[in-house]
Amino acid sequence: MHARNGLLREGWAALLGVFLTAVAGCGGSVYLGLQVEDATSLNRTAVLITEVEPNTPTGDAGIEPNDIIVSFNLSGVMTVDALRKDEAALNLGSAVTLRVFRPRTGNVLTADIELTADPNSVPTSLGIHVMNSTSPDGVAIVSVETDSAADEAGMLANDVITKFGSTAVSTVDQLRRALANTTVNSTVTVTYRRGGPDATDATTDVVMRYDVVSRLPVMGISAQDLSAQLADRLGYPALNGVLVTAALIGGPAFDAGIMPRDVIFLYNGQDINEVSDLVSAVRAFGGSGTVAVGHSRGGDLFVTDVPLRGSVSGNNYTLDVGLALVETFGGLLVVEVGSGSSAATATIQVDDLITAVEGQATLTPQEFFRQIDAALDIVPRITGVSVTTIRNNVTVTRFLQIRTTTDSGTDTTGGTSTTKASTTKTIPYEL
Repeated sequence: MHARNGLLREGWAALLGVFLTAVAGCGGSVYLGLQVEDATSLNRTAVLITEVEPNTPTGDAGIEPNDIIVSFNLSGVMTVDALRKDEAALNLGSAVTLRVFRPRTGNVLTADIELTADPNSVPTSLGIHVMNSTSPDGVAIVSVETDSAADEAGMLANDVITKFGSTAVSTVDQLRRALANTTVNSTVTVTYRRGGPDATDATTDVVMRYDVVSRLPVMGISAQDLSAQLADRLGYPALNGVLVTAALIGGPAFDAGIMPRDVIFLYNGQDINEVSDLVSAVRAFGGSGTVAVGHSRGGDLFVTDVPLRGSVSGNNYTLDVGLALVETFGGLLVVEVGSGSSAATATIQVDDLITAVEGQATLTPQEFFRQIDAALDIVPRITGVSVTTIRNNVTVTRFLQIRTTTDSGTDTTGGTSTTKASTTKTIPYEL
């Protein structure tokens, strides 16, 4: 510490001391490979670089420990918090200009850096879009991105993944959890079936990777094809589209108000009839900007503007408890109850008004799912939450049963896989 401060005194206006604030690498979505601290003096503040990780954009650009950041992307930087905010506003893959003052030489240096993702915290990727399969039981590949890990391993659309490493996968959620436990550059043996339910399982070794732009999530949802039978059960017999099966809490779609059980039928002006249409539309639009999404909930049509991001952070999925909700005066109006779901078991009905979860008022669908998620984080684990409803002017508290994820298996809620993540690592989404 003393040697470092001595070097600073020699280099720049008698800087006094280094205050330890947050020293983790800046930002969560993009990655500079720097350890930084706030450095203060009598007449100015600055950001001091204390460590540069090797084989990172800044390390390759010649940035060194004890350099002092002068500006980031042509904006002056005075504090670590300011640097984080500037960094968080940029997308992965962006090119930025970093200017530093080097006390040992007295020079100001300029480096052009491309922002990448932290290989220790970003989700690994196969580069595939998937949906649940019933024949055979497993996870069906909807499409494979060119030059992705799966593409290089020879996997094709319509292959059905039955095993990932040593983990058997029969649902998308199981595959997500298995993916979340892998690391970049590790090799995983994937077992899959090609050619129908009677085909023989094949295996291929896949080298896991991440992609700083195209394969990171941009909407934070999962979806499945809306079959004629499913559309009829939901009350949408004449509506094309795809059914949202899960949404990442804090993701762009969730924050904009798109919830599980919504049916997306329009994306950026393009009709959506099946999952492959949505995959193509999302990729064509890209990972940033605002896109208009047409969706239906309980028979009502909405057009929602979703501000996309190049990546999303978050750990937990929404739970499909079998409810579709819309905001109304005094609470949330139930517009759909899934057959056999947790909501149906709790005797919640269409036109009930939900006013509270665990005694806390709830006014938006986002609040409803966040409150359920928060309740399930209580230790010891609970098996459900209390929901306050009003029906025919009578207030009743109903118990919504929810099975939470265990370490060794996948639980189900009303016949549908839960989406509560058991890991703190971000889990990749198909879209």
